[in-house]
Amino acid sequence: MNLDHVKKWLCSDRVSAGLRLTYHGLVLLCLTLALWVCLRPWLQPTTADAVPNGPRIRLVGVLGALTALLAIFLQLRNGSRGCLRMTGIEFRLLAFVLISHWLVYLVAFQPFALPMLWKTWAVAALGFATLMVLRLTAAQWLSGRLLRAADLLVFYLCVLAVGGELMAKTTAKMRPSVLLFHPDVGAERRVEAQRRPPGYIRFGMPVNSQGFYDHELAAERQGPLVAVVGDSFSQGVVPHYYHYTTVAERKTPGVEIYNAGIAGVDPREYLHLLLHDVLPLDPDIVVIALFVGNDLTFSLPPAGPSLLADWYSAERSLLIQIPRRLAALRAAAVNEVHHDVSVLGGDSEAGIIEQTPAALGAVFPWVLDPLQERPTFLRRTFLEIQTKRARDLSLQDDDSYQRRFSVLRRIADACGRTPVLFLVIPDENQVDDALWSEVQSRTEMHLQRDRPQRLLFEWFKEQGLTFIDPLPSLRSAMPLEDGHPHVFHLQDTHLNARGNRIVGEALVEGLRPVMDQLKGR
Repeated sequence: MNLDHVKKWLCSDRVSAGLRLTYHGLVLLCLTLALWVCLRPWLQPTTADAVPNGPRIRLVGVLGALTALLAIFLQLRNGSRGCLRMTGIEFRLLAFVLISHWLVYLVAFQPFALPMLWKTWAVAALGFATLMVLRLTAAQWLSGRLLRAADLLVFYLCVLAVGGELMAKTTAKMRPSVLLFHPDVGAERRVEAQRRPPGYIRFGMPVNSQGFYDHELAAERQGPLVAVVGDSFSQGVVPHYYHYTTVAERKTPGVEIYNAGIAGVDPREYLHLLLHDVLPLDPDIVVIALFVGNDLTFSLPPAGPSLLADWYSAERSLLIQIPRRLAALRAAAVNEVHHDVSVLGGDSEAGIIEQTPAALGAVFPWVLDPLQERPTFLRRTFLEIQTKRARDLSLQDDDSYQRRFSVLRRIADACGRTPVLFLVIPDENQVDDALWSEVQSRTEMHLQRDRPQRLLFEWFKEQGLTFIDPLPSLRSAMPLEDGHPHVFHLQDTHLNARGNRIVGEALVEGLRPVMDQLKGR
């Protein structure tokens, strides 16, 4: 059979009639599914009642069901008259409604919850049925050249959005980077995407061969080794001389306190760092530096079918996350400009500064006088960050806290016989009373300032784990002449030199009893 025979067969009346019948049947199937989605709140009232606004969604369901029935009737009537054409507009309308619903859900209905998804699907089904009624009753009005062009343009934009998300997800799984990474990508890839290259200069000192902001470990150990694992609060946003691990090291002669922090990771990656980078060093003590601001709110796998959660959760949608990560990277770049004179990614000797107070103070005067700090964020942006963190931590349910605490249990278990301590670093709004008042005034809800520590410390005690709480010492810091404690960088979210000193002293006090136990062995 040659190509001409195939064309002739496809154009025959019998085949054309079969194709039209199939097309007609698929349209009716789509409308029937829309009818079922609209009726679902009534078919499963318990599920609907489990979500707020149950009566409203039932009303939407009634309207949608009636509209879908009308569309089915019109489709059957027009089909029986033979006046339906296979233009594909019905499926473009369906794609437009589904993709628009997806985008709106990502922006307005988070976090992902399956009952809420069914509610919004009912609204989308009503929208599709309404568009089909218009299509079937006003076909001539909808057939203008301008409307056809708009139809195709909107359809292609929707397809572009889905294609962009699909391509980003595929790239993130195959070759993750700081900007493109998926929550399902393993901890190893996330860590390596964030790890600084050896020789990268920060505040006048290159990171070591492991990508950590510390000196190389000596080949032969001269005394006990304490390894500190964490994120940017462990990596630090001050010169190495002023970092809390270095402060603690100076106050405990003979003890080496190793900074194994990597910015942009969370407790799930701490476990990977512990197993692959820290425990092979055979440390005598492990310290996990937990920053309350984000280490207790990291993304959890959403409840519900994994495919739906992957596409309808904003935490897992790269279309939503890429702009947020770009903003975070821009903020990090601003932070480097304000606090670091080194060339990004460079290993030039010209960027190295002697790690002494005199040399560092000449280049970074704010390490000696916090009043000389320049703000990292605009005041509005900084307050938005602080308010969101306070709201998330205060309103997060106990079960979500417990699910995140379970990761800390796995970290402690991985340490085996090696003593492990948790250094709990508070957020700035928990330290500065004036900032907390401003944060509280920005929300109508009553926020519980110390709830994260209360729940965490109760859990630590139940689990028999040791923790260090520098919050009281940070709160009692003597205010400077402007009345503020200045233990965090100005309009930033990281400890400055003054705050690092206080946390370093708290670390020393927390380590002392454990060190005494080691000496008694």
